[in-house]
Amino acid sequence: MFPNHFKEVNICQINNQLFNYHGIHQKKMINVFLMEFDDHEYTRGWVHTNFINVPENIFFKTDILFYENIDFPFNDVQWPLMTKYMIDVLFSITPFKHRLIPVTILDHENKIISENDYYSLQLIEHLDILDMEKSVYIMDDEEPERIIDIFKAVFKETVFKLPPVFRLKVNPLYLFVSYDAKHALERAGVKGLEFRELDGII
Repeated sequence: MFPNHFKEVNICQINNQLFNYHGIHQKKMINVFLMEFDDHEYTRGWVHTNFINVPENIFFKTDILFYENIDFPFNDVQWPLMTKYMIDVLFSITPFKHRLIPVTILDHENKIISENDYYSLQLIEHLDILDMEKSVYIMDDEEPERIIDIFKAVFKETVFKLPPVFRLKVNPLYLFVSYDAKHALERAGVKGLEFRELDGII
């Protein structure tokens, strides 16, 4: 039981919903693959806050009939790829510190098939808001300061409002959204998302 002054703030971890070429839900189906460039390995997942120089034109390629309505496509380098539509929905809630890296999606004949503008979202600030004493989580055995899973997130009392999308310093691999963002994305019909709900407490 938490003290009365704590406030429940449920959050969600967001993941890619995976489709096969018929648009049927199927695990282990990668939608697009990065066409590699020099030092691309440093950008995996875009989990760093520092500026990384990348080519002006970045391309992803697909070997399947690209599912046109995917706003959050699954890819082999775990970039948080989003359509401009999805990003606009997040920004309609409240602005947040970020960098957008534009990308283009090609088919197997190197023809442009993405009708929407796609971007990779880099969050340039990770939040140090988790109360480590009150939260429930599993630590990484190899990296004792890193969390590998969270079951209940208790945030520090200095937290008043969460941004619509964020990463935690203790494990920036995971991308989270607030409940306000979850509902806004669902109302807007954004495609390609799966939500893993977590209990959050302030």
